[in-house]
Order: sequence, then C-alpha cells, then structure tokens
Amino acid sequence: MKRVIPVFILSILLLTTVFASGCIPTDDIGDILAEPEQYEGKEVRIKGTVGDTIWLISEGAYQVGDGTGTIWVTTKEPPPQQGTTVTVKGSVEPAVTIGDTSLGTVVVESERR
Repeated sequence: MKRVIPVFILSILLLTTVFASGCIPTDDIGDILAEPEQYEGKEVRIKGTVGDTIWLISEGAYQVGDGTGTIWVTTKEPPPQQGTTVTVKGSVEPAVTIGDTSLGTVVVESERR
C-alpha cells in the first residue's frame, strides 16, 4: 500500500507537467502534403514558422513551415507576423478544384495560438 501512493502522486505530477507545458500533438505538414486525400475534410493541428503572408480586406493566407514541408493556411483574421511560431487547428481542403482534379492543399484555420 505504501508504494501505491508515491506512484499515484508521481503519475499526477507527470500528467500535470505534460498538460501545463502545452504538449499538444501536431501533424507533420509533409505527411499532409504527401497524402492530402487521407486528410481532406479532417481536422489537423500543425505547428511551425510563418513565412509569406497575404491579407485582402476580410480574408488572408499565410504559409507555415515545420521542417517537413510548407503549407498555406487560409484565415478570416489578419495573418500572424512573418517569422513567428504558430500552432494552427483547421481542416484540410483542396486549394482549387477543377472538375475532379484538386490543385494544391490548404488548411482552413479554425483556431490559432
């Protein structure tokens, strides 16, 4: 019985540390780009550095790179500054579809940190 309590306390401390550090799993951009059909319409979470940005009145886009690849993220908010690190939650969608052919892949932002 004496060993159960220290193990329990250690487990609680470990879980608290993991959640407090913000360790939320993310998807590799390279995996999304390699097989976009597996991710299309699904929610993903990516983390990386902001590259180029575009802002047109009420909508924008920005590139996020994580070392495995670079993908465009569309947003209704002003894009983050170039060079900042962001974590983005959103759905994977084709950038442009002509007939049955998808040309490119984007993440449609639903949340950003």
